[in-house]
Amino acid sequence: MEPSALMTSPLTVTVVCLKGGDARRARAFSIRYGFPLIDSIQPTLTDSIKSGCKTSCGLCYSAQGVELFSFENKSLGHGIRCDFSGGKNDHRRKYGGGKGQLIAKAVGVSSRSGLHVLDATAGLGGDAFVLASLGCKVRLLERSVIVHELLLSGLEQAASVGGADLLPVLDRMTLIHTDAKLWLAQQPSDSVDVVYLDPMFPRRDKTALVKKEMRYFHELVGSDEDSGELLRSAREKAIYRVVVKRASRSPWLDNLKPTYEMKGKSSRYDIYVNRSMSKKPGDLF
Repeated sequence: MEPSALMTSPLTVTVVCLKGGDARRARAFSIRYGFPLIDSIQPTLTDSIKSGCKTSCGLCYSAQGVELFSFENKSLGHGIRCDFSGGKNDHRRKYGGGKGQLIAKAVGVSSRSGLHVLDATAGLGGDAFVLASLGCKVRLLERSVIVHELLLSGLEQAASVGGADLLPVLDRMTLIHTDAKLWLAQQPSDSVDVVYLDPMFPRRDKTALVKKEMRYFHELVGSDEDSGELLRSAREKAIYRVVVKRASRSPWLDNLKPTYEMKGKSSRYDIYVNRSMSKKPGDLF
């Protein structure tokens, strides 16, 4: 992993270290970002621990890794964590459709092998993991200290248990804790093949199409109000294209019309083409 930049978070959490969790890491995270800390001998998050927290959320370090819990939202029923060695990410890697997936077509995986993709809004890392499993080298940028910690824990946990098929995928993923706009501003033009954006916005849609976990996650982390600026910066740095993931009925990001769109059932990919993938970076025509 590359060194992280010092960033702050709009969300205040209580850091809870449970039995079997990485106590040294939990304490270091608490001290670095000024979050309150609770050390517990309990293996699970009990009501007594929750009652001792003065924040609405807890970042819990346990034998299973790091999870984000809400002490107020009872409807979710579980914590939010990044799991790349099992669950839906592993299932999608094995049975998700390979290069036939819409995200693969939008990024251009079939058109050029070994693409260098910048996921500038990494979130929980699911899309970056799919692209890495398809052979892309993916750099994940995440500015939230909490989401970055979830991602880092998930990658480390997967690496500790991963087999011969999973470890090469993880090796193609590089996580950086930074603000994407600031990071891009320091890069030369044509510094990455494809920039991928999946910005978060306030979710008003409460239908089943918007999963409960993602609604909750968006509420916790907040929205990306500067995503329009990020799109413009990305278009200046991408060699081939910028891909923006949107809800199917959402307007274009920052009202910028894409070169073309690829639509799925509940989501849409807006593709802003800078250069055909059939051409090399030095080709003028």
